[in-house]
Amino acid sequence: MTAYVESREGNLYVGQSRVTLQTLIEAWQSGRTPEQLHDSFPTVPLVAIYGAITHYLEHKNEADAFFREGDEIDALRQASDESAHKEFYTDMRERFEQARPRLGIQAS
Repeated sequence: MTAYVESREGNLYVGQSRVTLQTLIEAWQSGRTPEQLHDSFPTVPLVAIYGAITHYLEHKNEADAFFREGDEIDALRQASDESAHKEFYTDMRERFEQARPRLGIQAS
């Protein structure tokens, strides 16, 4: 990797922080500037944020494939968990729906 992106515990992180590269890149791709990202992750030096974005751009295809693979694994885990605990998830969804109007949250 680089000084700005580390591979540990099966994931890619921004430097020695606990911020994943995917989290940072998704926020950046949604239009947030590196300075805004630094405001959100103040323990990550601004230079590391720029370095991580540069690393991503230099290795975009590999990083995007890594992100997709992780998303697919997460989706499979979620489906398995929901299948194993169907009543719990049904109950939680009902509770969320009941709470939306009280909290002023629109249904998605």
